[in-house]
Amino acid sequence: MSDGKVRPLQPSSGSLLGFLTRQRGRRAGAHAHLLRTRSSRISPGLRTLGWIVGSAVFAASLVLWFGLVHGPTGPISPTGDEWESGTPAAAIEHGMLACAYPAQAQSSVPPLYPLVAAGILTATAPLPAIGPWTRSTPCPGNRGSSPGYPEWSFLLTGLVAWPVLLAGYIVVVRAAERDRTRLELLGLWVIAAFPPLAGAYVQYFHPEDVLALGLVLAAVGLSLRHRWILAGVCCGLACCSKQYAILAVVALVTSAPRGARSRILGATVGTAGGLFLVLTPLMGTGLLTSSLGAYATLSNGSTLVGWLGLHGALRTLVARGLPLAGAAALAGAARHRLGPSILRPVPLLGLVTGSLVLRLAFEINLYSYYFVAVGVCLVTLDVVGGRIRPVTLAWLVATGAFYPPAFDVLVPIQERAPQLVQAGLVVGALALSLRPVLASRASAPQSLAPSGLPLRLPAGSSSR
Repeated sequence: MSDGKVRPLQPSSGSLLGFLTRQRGRRAGAHAHLLRTRSSRISPGLRTLGWIVGSAVFAASLVLWFGLVHGPTGPISPTGDEWESGTPAAAIEHGMLACAYPAQAQSSVPPLYPLVAAGILTATAPLPAIGPWTRSTPCPGNRGSSPGYPEWSFLLTGLVAWPVLLAGYIVVVRAAERDRTRLELLGLWVIAAFPPLAGAYVQYFHPEDVLALGLVLAAVGLSLRHRWILAGVCCGLACCSKQYAILAVVALVTSAPRGARSRILGATVGTAGGLFLVLTPLMGTGLLTSSLGAYATLSNGSTLVGWLGLHGALRTLVARGLPLAGAAALAGAARHRLGPSILRPVPLLGLVTGSLVLRLAFEINLYSYYFVAVGVCLVTLDVVGGRIRPVTLAWLVATGAFYPPAFDVLVPIQERAPQLVQAGLVVGALALSLRPVLASRASAPQSLAPSGLPLRLPAGSSSR
C-alpha cells in the first residue's frame, strides 16, 4: 500500500544499474586493499633486505648503462668531467692544496666531494690501485708537476654518494611516517633504476650532485621534525657539494617558523662559511670562483636561456639569479597560503621539489644528470603522499627517453626541438610537484595524500 512518499530507485540484482554498482564496489574494495597492502608494515629484516636490493638495482643500473654507452669493453676514460673533481681530490690527497683549484682547470665542483674522495684515497692507499695512473692539471709554481691518481680507484670513490642519498631518503620517509612499508621499498627501487642517476656516474661523473641531493633530503626530513640546527648543518654541507642545493635551502628557510628561521639559516651559513673560511686561505680564491659556479658551461643553444643568446654577467644572472628569485617567490606564496601547515610532509617536499625544477627552466644547457634531483624528489614526494603516481613514472621514462644514457632512439627528437622538450618536462615536473601544495589546506589538521590516506605529523614535532 502506497504511503505517498517517493523512495529512491533501488537497483535490482539483475539490472544494468545493479551490475555497475557491484563493479564500482569491487573496484573500490580492490583499491582499498591495494592501499592497505602498500601501507602495511614490514619487518626490520625485510626492510634491510629491501635496502640491499635497492643498492643492487643501483649497481646493476650502472653496469647496464655503462655497457650500453661505452660498449662491452668500455674505454679507460669513461667520463668526460672526471677531471673537475679529480684535480682537487688528487691535490688534496698529495697535500698540494694550492693546486686544488687552479684557474686553468675551471672546475665547477665545490670542495666537499673532493675532500671526501681524497680521504677515501688516502685511507685505501695501502690497497692495490685499480687501473692506470692519470695526471691532473699542472700545479702552478711547481714546474708543471702534478699529482696523479689511479683513475678507476678514483671513480669508485663516487659510490660513497649512494649511501648518503639512501640515508636522506630514509630520513624523509620516516619523518612522514611512511617508513617500514612496501611503498618505501618500491620508491627506493624506482629511484635506484632512474637512468639519469647512472648517467651521473657512467657518462659525466658528477657524484657531487648525488651527494648534495642526499643531504637536501636529510635536511627536509629534519625540518619536518623541527630539528632546525641539524637541518641547517645538512643544508650547509649540501651547498658545499653542489650549487643547486641553495634552491632547496631558500624553500626550507622561508618555510621555517619565524623563531626557527634564524636557527636553520645560522646553521647553514655557519657550516658552509666555516668550511670555506678554513679552506680558502689554503686553496686560494679559485675555490670560491669554482664553488660559486662562475665557470658556467658555454651555451650550445639547446635551452630556452641558451636560445636567447645572452653572454657574460647577464647570462649568469638569468641562469642563476632567476631560479633563486622564483624559489623565494614560490616559498613565500606557499607560506602565505598554508601558514604553519607548510611544514606538513607533502607540502614541504612538494615546495622543495618545485624549487629544484626551476633550475631546469633556466639552465644554460641540460644534461641527463641535471634531472637527478627532480626525479628523485618526485618519487619521494609520491611515497610520502601514499602512492606512486603513474604520471610520475611517465615523467621519469620521458626524461630517460630524451636525454642519454637511456633510450637513445628518441634523443634525435630532443636535438631537433630541444626547447620544446625542455618546456614539456619542466611544465610536467612543476605540475607534479606543486599540485600537492595547491591541494593542501591551511586549516586541515592533517595532510591528505593523493591516495586519500592521512599523513600524521611525526611524534615530537613541536617547535624547538
